[in-house]
Amino acid sequence: MIWKRRGRTGLVPVVSKRDMASLPRKFGARVRDLRRARAMSRSDLAERLGVEPVTVARLEQGRRFNSAHIEALANVLEVEPKDLFDFKESEEAVEMAAVVSIMRRAFASDPLAGQRAVRLLRLFFGED
Repeated sequence: MIWKRRGRTGLVPVVSKRDMASLPRKFGARVRDLRRARAMSRSDLAERLGVEPVTVARLEQGRRFNSAHIEALANVLEVEPKDLFDFKESEEAVEMAAVVSIMRRAFASDPLAGQRAVRLLRLFFGED
């Protein structure tokens, strides 16, 4: 990233037009990866967001970007809003999120056992 000095405010990032143009595509791919990691269909995500499945499809294809959906997406996908823009997150982290999500659902009736299983997985993957 290129930084530029701006007045008294300090340094600000300089984003090229090409980078700005690719933002919706990258954001959509990130949402798709996070959705798949949680074993969710587009319909499931759409239902939880209160939108039509075609809206989710367009978002994932980079054809529709609505900043109003960021917080709702983050809540449904169980991530921080800033994580939706972490385009360089490793595949291992996405896979780990999928495993944790599946384990939580599998142990819904016994939360304590589920917490132990998730902790073991996090220790195994070096995230705890």
